[in-house]
Amino acid sequence: NGVRSNLQQKILAAISALEDMPTVDKTRLAALGWCFGGHPIAEFGRIQHPGIRAIASFHGVFDGILDSDNVSSNDDGDDYLPETIKKQQQKDATTIEGETEALICNGLDDPFVSRSALTTCQSIFANANIECTVREFSDVRHGFTNPAQDFNPNPNFQYDDDAASQSWLACRSLLKRAFFFGHPPQH
Repeated sequence: NGVRSNLQQKILAAISALEDMPTVDKTRLAALGWCFGGHPIAEFGRIQHPGIRAIASFHGVFDGILDSDNVSSNDDGDDYLPETIKKQQQKDATTIEGETEALICNGLDDPFVSRSALTTCQSIFANANIECTVREFSDVRHGFTNPAQDFNPNPNFQYDDDAASQSWLACRSLLKRAFFFGHPPQH
């Protein structure tokens, strides 16, 4: 149905495990996803965990996701979320305030990322008040960050040094903004 409640629960379990580590500042987390990692990146937008400062996707696949506006029927847009996620959001919202920024890096010739899926992911972020930047690269296919794609016989995959470099620089800039500018660490 386009809503991945099981994936959302796994994401929250992973966040909880990170937050339990004494060296982790739970107000300054990031999520990066490659390929199928696009699915959890979109779900981070739905979950709206207040400790997540940065979300980035590289040639992320967003197939099958639905915009929360097309899923929910109430005013707060979260009736598709499991109760455990709703309770976690309410608990965290009272202790942490912050902003999240997203980056989507995509090759325009990537056959695994449709325009509609990309637009839906952007809409999910917009509905969650997450600022989203999309970097699209001309003549770039799926897997562009992985040099091993040069040995992949499938013509849908190809490494692209320029796109890989530019997308990683954009991600580094995102992480610097999220972690070092305007977001002092919490103790």
